[in-house]
Amino acid sequence: MKDKSIKDKQISRRGVLPLLGGALFIPFLGYAATENDEYQTLIKPDGTPVRVKANTIKSSKIVKEKISNKSLFNWLKK
Repeated sequence: MKDKSIKDKQISRRGVLPLLGGALFIPFLGYAATENDEYQTLIKPDGTPVRVKANTIKSSKIVKEKISNKSLFNWLKK
């Protein structure tokens, strides 16, 4: 009886393959939910581009709507 209970607890290759395949499939489940969001590219003061959700931009407060080139360059130099 001891030999039979030990064999029941051992994991065979056929038992590992579905677990391994399922683990490799998990990253694709989270990726599908973020694909539908719209993004817009903005520039930070240091000049690096940043992707921001369009909904965040729509709900944000506008400080200045139109600025001159000179003020934009001053802002980028900071």
